[in-house]
Amino acid sequence: MIMDSIIYSTKIIHQRFLPFQHKFKYTLLSMLINYDELTSLSKKLKIFSYNKFNIFSFYDKDHGYRDNRSLQDFVESVLRKSKVKFNYLTIRILCFPRVFGYVFNPLSVIYCYENSNLIAILYEVKNTSNEQHTYCFAGKKKENA
Repeated sequence: MIMDSIIYSTKIIHQRFLPFQHKFKYTLLSMLINYDELTSLSKKLKIFSYNKFNIFSFYDKDHGYRDNRSLQDFVESVLRKSKVKFNYLTIRILCFPRVFGYVFNPLSVIYCYENSNLIAILYEVKNTSNEQHTYCFAGKKKENA
């Protein structure tokens, strides 16, 4: 079985100009995860787990509703509210995994596919004061309002 999920080495850069100047840059591990593969990845990789502690792990509660509901439920709800039609949804999420139980996810990018066509991208932005905003950018495949 060929897996769709990928690990990336990413550079994080942040620069602030007001109210004071501040800049940082560092390298982190990012994962582009096919949401349908999470259970298989957890069984296949000893250092990775789905919804449980490990060296690297992915928890549904770190995304979407941020409770025990699935990311799938959250994405489907956002797409419906945004009037994006789908029948056979595939979700891929670009995010930082938990490392030894700690999570840092200022930005997660969720790619939504109908068959192999990209129909929407959700940007989950979380700031240091624990606020979260999700922005949906949809393609042309919308229902009539």
